[in-house]
Amino acid sequence: MNACRQRNGSIGTKPFNNLHAGGPDALFEGRENVIEGIFATLKTVRESLDRSSGESA
Repeated sequence: MNACRQRNGSIGTKPFNNLHAGGPDALFEGRENVIEGIFATLKTVRESLDRSSGESA
């Protein structure tokens, strides 16, 4: 079963029917520092994982 689908196979049911109508841009409008923080955190985690596995990005 696809992990993104509900048991009945519909994406019109929860949790997919409670998304912000304006999409991610409207959801984070005026909160650029939140977006930058998310990507900075992802970069830090990725760098840590790369170091622990001996790889470089």
